Amino acid sequence: MNIPSDAWQVIGAIFAAMVAGLVSFCVTVLAKEQKTSEFRQAWIDALRQELSDFAAVAISLTDAIRLILNEPNSKQRIQDYLLKERHSEVKELESLHVRILLRLNPDEHKKFIQLIEAAYKYSAAREAHGSTAGEKLISDFIQASQQVLKKEWRRVKRVNLFSFSQNGFPCFCLLVAAPSQCYTQEGIF
Repeated sequence: MNIPSDAWQVIGAIFAAMVAGLVSFCVTVLAKEQKTSEFRQAWIDALRQELSDFAAVAISLTDAIRLILNEPNSKQRIQDYLLKERHSEVKELESLHVRILLRLNPDEHKKFIQLIEAAYKYSAAREAHGSTAGEKLISDFIQASQQVLKKEWRRVKRVNLFSFSQNGFPCFCLLVAAPSQCYTQEGIF
């Protein structure tokens, strides 16, 4: 079969355009996945900061409340103390509480949300205090926070790996396989 030389230029241009389009598509898909991972990582970092701030304020308030417990009329004294002397911390605790809840999926993080609610109620003196109950509650909160953050980090890593295996590897295979599809048993095309 005799192919004119002008046809080779057209064939080459068409093939180059196909490869360029395929590369462009693969780069776009991978860039989107990378951006999604960046947003998820920023979400994890913000959640980590809010969880640590929540724990710090909760510990501070719980320690202060524990000191007042030995005084007479301690329940009323605690309420007065929190409203007058530690109002900004209580307000910060409430703000962090709401922000954390808004970041979490109520279906996926049900147990963790229950723990946050318990720590919030305890730290804001909305429930009775015991000497070691608050320490255990905050300790459980910190451990559960670490588990949630670790789970989300694994999700980011899995999405990145999955993204390449779902999008990058097939794109690579298409780039390698496309030239071979141009050949038949009789020659080119």
